[in-house]
Amino acid sequence: MEPYRSHYGYQKLRNIVQESNGIGLIETPYNGLKNQDATDYLNSILQCLYMTEDFRQEVERFVPDQRNPDKESLMQELQKLFKEMKKGDCTTEGITQRLGIANVYEQEDVVEYYQKTLKAIGPQSSKVFEGKMSNKTKCINDHIFEKECHFFTIPLAIEAGHNEVFEVHNGLQTFFERIKLDEDNWLYCKQCGQKNETETWNEIKEFPTILTLYPKRFYFDYYKMRPVKNHCPMDIPLQIVMSTNLKYELYAVINHIGNESGGHYNVVIKSFEDGKWYCFDDTSVREDSESSFRLSRQAYLLMYRNVEVDRLSPDEKSTNEYYELVTTLLQRIQHFISVFKESKFPSNYKETEILCHEFLDFKKTHLPEIEAYKKHCYKTFEVAVQAGQIKIAPSYHPTNVEKEWCQLQTAIIKRQRLLTKEFKQVYCFHRHLVKQCREFSVPLTQPELDKAKICYIQDLLVCLENKQIQIQNMEWGADLQSNGSHLGITLHQSIIDFKSNIDHAHADETQLTPANRQVYRSYLEKLDMKYKTLLELHKTKKNLKQHCHNFMTNRQDSEPGLFGADECKKADYNNLPHSLEQGE
Repeated sequence: MEPYRSHYGYQKLRNIVQESNGIGLIETPYNGLKNQDATDYLNSILQCLYMTEDFRQEVERFVPDQRNPDKESLMQELQKLFKEMKKGDCTTEGITQRLGIANVYEQEDVVEYYQKTLKAIGPQSSKVFEGKMSNKTKCINDHIFEKECHFFTIPLAIEAGHNEVFEVHNGLQTFFERIKLDEDNWLYCKQCGQKNETETWNEIKEFPTILTLYPKRFYFDYYKMRPVKNHCPMDIPLQIVMSTNLKYELYAVINHIGNESGGHYNVVIKSFEDGKWYCFDDTSVREDSESSFRLSRQAYLLMYRNVEVDRLSPDEKSTNEYYELVTTLLQRIQHFISVFKESKFPSNYKETEILCHEFLDFKKTHLPEIEAYKKHCYKTFEVAVQAGQIKIAPSYHPTNVEKEWCQLQTAIIKRQRLLTKEFKQVYCFHRHLVKQCREFSVPLTQPELDKAKICYIQDLLVCLENKQIQIQNMEWGADLQSNGSHLGITLHQSIIDFKSNIDHAHADETQLTPANRQVYRSYLEKLDMKYKTLLELHKTKKNLKQHCHNFMTNRQDSEPGLFGADECKKADYNNLPHSLEQGE
C-alpha cells in the first residue's frame, strides 16, 4: 500500500517551522538534497545509499564501460551526485531522469523506489543490499518443495492496533514461523498427485550485508473500503541477532510523516564516520539521537548493517549468546506445540499404534531434555539478566518463555487425551486388546474377532506400502551431517521391528473360522512377499547411503569444508524435529 500522493505545501510549511526554531543553523559534516517538489522519498533513499560505507565505496570505484562511452548509467549519475554532496546541497535531476521519474510533483512510495533504484543500479553494485530467501512448503507426507528468490527488503506484518506497541523483533520472528495453511489453501503435491495438508515457512539462504526491514503500516481496510495507515508506536531494536556469528546494527530509519492521503519523508541515519545520528530532511541536515525514533509512530523503513561479532563487547557477546540459546529453546517448544495441536490421526491402526509409542518416547526422553535445556539457559544467564547486563526484548524474557512452556504442557495434556481415546479404538481391533476385552468381560463374537484380525492384517499391508514409499523417496544428504542422519533414523529400525507384527499375524491364522481362513491366508502371502521386498530395498538403500557417507567422510578429512563442515557443528536438537517428523 502506498503512502502518497500529495505534498500540499508541506515542504514550504516545514521550512518556515525550521527557520523559526533555528533548525539547520548548526553546521554538520553532511549536506542535503534539494526537493524538486515531491521527491523527498527519493532524497531519503539517496542519503541512505550515500551513508552506506560499502556502497559509497562501490560508487566511487565505479569505472564506466569504455566500449559505450556515450551511454550514461545510473551508477555514473550516482558517482556525480556523491561527489557534489561533499561540496554542498545539490539537485537530483540527473537521478530522476535515469529512473524515469517524469512527474516530480507526485509523491511515490519510498519502499517501491528503494527496490526500483537498487534493481536499476544492477546486481554487481547493489549486492550489499541483496540476500537470498527460500520459501519452503511441506505436505503431510514430508514432500518438501523449495523456491528460492533474491530480496532487498523483508516485509513485516504489523499485528498491533493503532495504539498498541508493535515489536519489530516479534514481527521478524513471525515472518519466519511455520504456518499450516487452511484447507482451502492446501497446495497440490506432485509426488502425492493431490492437494494435501500444507505447511509453509521462510528461510534465509544468504544473508545480506545490509538487512532492510519493511513494517507494513499501510493496509486496505475492507470495512472502510480504502487504504489506511497504522500509526501504532514501534519498538525498534538497535541490534538484531540472527545467529551466534551474525549480528546487525541499526543505522537508518526512514520516516513517513502524514497519513494515507499524503505526507512527507525524512531519514535519521547513524554515520559510519563519526558514530553520530543525523536527520536528513531534504536540504536540512541536523544532529539527532536514538530518542527520535524510540516508540516511533512514523518509522517506515529500517536498515541494519552487518557488524563483526569479534568487535562486540563482553556484555554484547553475552546478549548474543542468550538470544541464541533462547531462540533455540523457543523453536523446540513451538515445534512440539505445533505437532501436538494436530488433531487428525492416521486411519491405519498400526500407524496409530506407532504414533502412541512415539508420544510416550517424547515424554520419557525429549521432554526432560527440553526442560533441562531451559534450566541451563536460566542458570547460565540469571545473574546477568537480573543485573541488567543483558538487554532483552519482552518476547525473550524468562517470563515469556515460561508462558510458552505452559502452552506446551497444555498441548501435551490435550494430546494425551486424544491419543488415549484413539489408542483404545485402535486396540479394539488389535489382538492384544482382544484379550484385554475378555478380561474386562467385553463380549466379542467370532465374526467380530475375524473382522478385527482381517482389518489388522490389511492395515499391516498398508503400513508396509507406506514404508516402501518412504524408503524410495528418501533423498541423498546434501552434506555430511544430513547424509549421516539418514543412517540412524527410526524408519529403518521400525522396519526391522515390524517382523514381530508379521509373526503375530501368522499366529492369528489358526484362530479364524474356516470360511475366512483362505482370504486371510492370501493376505498373509502378500504380507510376506511385500516385507521381503521391503527388506531388500531397505538393505540396498542403506548400503548405498553408507557408501556415500563413508566417501564424504574420507573426502571431508582430506579436504576440510568440502561438504559443509560448519553445518556439522549445528546443535543436535535440529535432528530431533526431523526424527519426529520421519516417525510420524
